[in-house]
Formats: sequence, C-alpha cells, structure tokens
Amino acid sequence: MRIGIISDLHVDKNNIDGQTSVQEAVSRIALEQETDLLIVAGDVSNDYRYTLDVLQEIEHRTGKPCLFVPGNHDIWNIGHPLENAWHAYEALQRYDSNLTNAPYPLGPDWIVICDIGWYDYSFGSPAFTVDDYGRME
Repeated sequence: MRIGIISDLHVDKNNIDGQTSVQEAVSRIALEQETDLLIVAGDVSNDYRYTLDVLQEIEHRTGKPCLFVPGNHDIWNIGHPLENAWHAYEALQRYDSNLTNAPYPLGPDWIVICDIGWYDYSFGSPAFTVDDYGRME
C-alpha cells in the first residue's frame, strides 16, 4: 500500500490566484505517485468550512480516500468569532474520513489512529497571558 502523508497546507495563505492551487498540486502528485490513500495531518486552513471543501476536492480529484486529522488552524474561529473551537471540531467530525471519529484499517495488520493535539502554551511567549492565548490573540 502506498500512502501519501502531508500537513500544513494552509491553502488560505498559499493558494495564489492564477496559479495551481495547493489541493490541485497535492492531488496531481498523489495520482503520479500512485498512492492508495492520503493522510492530511492538519492545518488545511483557518476556516473549517474551507478545510472541508479542500478535503472533498482532493478526494474527488484523486478518487482515493483522503484521511484527515484536524490541526489547530482547522478549529480556529478567527473568521467566525461567534463560534468556538468545539463547533468547528464537531463540524469537521462529520467528514467521513476524519480520523478523530475512528481508527482506519490498512489491511489485516495495520490501522491508523489519530486525534487532534493542542498546546498547553508552555512554549509561548511570557508576554502573553493564558487568556490571550485562549482568545487566540
């Protein structure tokens, strides 16, 4: 089995009008490399709606499962201040290939198990309070 693994696509920052999109490039390479499935390990975008669109586009373009585990950017609410991270997390869980829902079997001997991680801010700058980080400011 050939598995493609990638993270930190940040399509909302890296897609440039008039150029090949990140999701197009990932899909093309996955097909060229004859992958059986893809794993996107978080940080597709800063908006869970856009993240879901991109994941579905990759699956459509490749015809292969695009497994996903959310990253911190995928559950941020920067563009939707009335929503919280749990709302985004739950919306992302409705994506069938979200690995936070259940393990994914890779044949009789292997499975993929993933879930989101989150920081405790211990590496953060002391210039910011825990409340600042909690507000994502």
